Amino acid sequence: MLRSFPQKHDWQNISPRIKHRRPIYNVDTRWNAALDMIEQFLNLEPEYIEYIKNHPQIACLLPTDHEIIALY
Repeated sequence: MLRSFPQKHDWQNISPRIKHRRPIYNVDTRWNAALDMIEQFLNLEPEYIEYIKNHPQIACLLPTDHEIIALY
């Protein structure tokens, strides 16, 4: 999602109130990559929601409320 400069820039400018955290793409081992992505999403959920508000073309990537509950 943030591999291009404009998207990375938009992510960094989401809100001045939010301490800017970003997704991590590289993991040490591949066997736990799915768990790492789920934990990262749950941790960054407010940032993802704010980012998608400004980029509605990727809104389909945001999990539904039911899917988010399942991830927890």
